[in-house]
Amino acid sequence: MKPGSEDEAVRGAGPWEECFEAAVQLALRAGQIIRKALTEEKRVSTKTSAADLVTETDHLVEDLIISELQKRFPSHSRFIAEEATASGAKCVLTHSPTWIIDPIDGTCNFVHRFPTVAVSIGFAVHQEVTWPFLFGFNPCTPVGSLLCILTMTRHFP
Repeated sequence: MKPGSEDEAVRGAGPWEECFEAAVQLALRAGQIIRKALTEEKRVSTKTSAADLVTETDHLVEDLIISELQKRFPSHSRFIAEEATASGAKCVLTHSPTWIIDPIDGTCNFVHRFPTVAVSIGFAVHQEVTWPFLFGFNPCTPVGSLLCILTMTRHFP
């Protein structure tokens, strides 16, 4: 990203605007799945420790996001996704367009039906995060109320 383009990045404008809009729509769809699943019984597994939880909803949401992004952007072949990485997929940030996904950021809260969770989707090009994106839920309002759609500009080496 060029210096001075922070305003464009925050709005999602510029050459990656279509990607930003896709992330927003997918996060909203994922949020609907999570909202419904919050009240349902869950099958819970552990990954690296007893506190590192994963549910079928984590896998469902991650699969949805990746499959929809692959359909919409067939040239984007790089995904760093939490559940896939936990299953052994390589986590490599390259110069290619790369999607970074945490399908349920706050799985422990989700498992315990505490609605403070988020869908996190980031997008990097040339090893630089173009915009991180967060769709969250507010525990002080009815489950599933939109807490925030947060985007920020952040540069990583």
